[in-house]
Amino acid sequence: MDKLDINGNIVRNATRNLSCTVPNLNLSTTYFYSLTSYDKNKQALTISNGNFATSTAGIVETGHAPSLQVYPNPVSESFRIGGITENTLLKIADITGKIVWQQAINADEAVWVTHLQSGIYFVNVKGQTLKIIKRY
Repeated sequence: MDKLDINGNIVRNATRNLSCTVPNLNLSTTYFYSLTSYDKNKQALTISNGNFATSTAGIVETGHAPSLQVYPNPVSESFRIGGITENTLLKIADITGKIVWQQAINADEAVWVTHLQSGIYFVNVKGQTLKIIKRY
């Protein structure tokens, strides 16, 4: 799986995973989480949402949306969404929430945004929302 390093560069076939410890979890409880990764300029790159439940057998992950990455970001001409494996509907909304572009994309397909004005946009794909900054 391709991932982004701390500088926002693509790392092909990355195998490093993130883990954390959460103390004081209650038994037989479902917890929800949202993780956001940022580039060196503190711009959000990916958002991963999911949930897990605790039981006497330990922690069981019950739902997790695959991690999606948008790169490059900021974008001037086109960007790609990492983590897509199939024909997927992508919607781009402006800061008011108005859909300004939508298209079906495949894995490693460029999304051209030269027609959009500079500004902040929100990309919705597979139930996840990613922020992009359009420049120039």
